[in-house]
Amino acid sequence: MPRLGHEWKVPVNTQYQDAMKLLMNLVMAALVLPIAFVKAFVELHPGDTVSKYLGPMAYSSWALLCVSLLFGMVFYWASTKFMKVVSGGEESLSEQSLERIRDASIAGAVVCFGFGLLFVLFFLGTLHKAPERSDIPLGSRIAHRTPSLVHRVNETPGNHGFSVASTRRRPAGESAPLSISRLSVVCHR
Repeated sequence: MPRLGHEWKVPVNTQYQDAMKLLMNLVMAALVLPIAFVKAFVELHPGDTVSKYLGPMAYSSWALLCVSLLFGMVFYWASTKFMKVVSGGEESLSEQSLERIRDASIAGAVVCFGFGLLFVLFFLGTLHKAPERSDIPLGSRIAHRTPSLVHRVNETPGNHGFSVASTRRRPAGESAPLSISRLSVVCHR
């Protein structure tokens, strides 16, 4: 039972805990986003691992999100101790100190979550999805990093033909030892 004059602090603290619970759920969900994005937007080749495609932004986002979780743990510790003091219990820290710790941990968790999510979005901006060709059988799909180089030239009932031509312009005087100007590939179903 709260001390006289402190009854309002119990529902306020409960609202803080509910808000922090929501934030911690969002942090946990955001932790899996870089891996989910790599699996969804990058065509992994045999032998490739997801870690090959994770960059500094993904690792930075994980660090910030983990710090946000740590702030959440500090919040719950301070909130529990705060409720004990408000209810008349004894603690080594004062009510005001616990309230300051609780409020600072809320701010730290929110700021770290915001920057962690921002870094996840920066990471997403660095991913490039290989175009999928639904008209090619799954076993015959060819991953092209530059879809502008692939042009469809003909389609017959059993075959799909593609023309691949280089659009790179060489500076004057540069020679290439071997150059293929046009390549046709036919995939059978």
